[in-house]
Amino acid sequence: MVTDYDLNIPYDLNSEVEGTDGKSTNSFYHSLPTLQGNVGTNLTVVRSKNDPITHNENIHVNLETELKSKFISTPIDLRYYLNDFNKGLSFGLLLSPSIEFNKTIEARAAHSFHTYVKEKSLNLTVEKSGASFHLGYGLLTGYRLGLFRNWMLDTRVEYRLNHLNSYNIGRFNFGIGILNRF
Repeated sequence: MVTDYDLNIPYDLNSEVEGTDGKSTNSFYHSLPTLQGNVGTNLTVVRSKNDPITHNENIHVNLETELKSKFISTPIDLRYYLNDFNKGLSFGLLLSPSIEFNKTIEARAAHSFHTYVKEKSLNLTVEKSGASFHLGYGLLTGYRLGLFRNWMLDTRVEYRLNHLNSYNIGRFNFGIGILNRF
């Protein structure tokens, strides 16, 4: 999930750190909200020592982050076959419980639009940790064709809606497989 932030940060001259190279650095810490919890953001900016900037002048900064999650999911479906279990058209319902067990966040871009103050570094941390439970559900349709003996060609199209904290992700899945009925 990619989140784009458009921020105006007041520049505090009192918290600047002057370097020996004629540059001054300043760090800002913010807890930025995402749809999957907050992200701790530590942004360091740099400017030349003699650049004209006033105390608490707004610095327009754009940040783009990407939150990556790993899930374990077990889809369960219930199908109704119009003809026979071995062949024909089917319709069904899908339930998909999931456990999220790993979250990482990466900075994709950081850009200061200020004339004198430029970004130097950006460090991100996921503030919310631990496993969390999510539930998805959906509809599916499929077609099953008998090949020979107990072997079948199974196709399916499904639409799944996953609830992840305060937002929903909808997606279509397509599948094809070969099954053996024992």
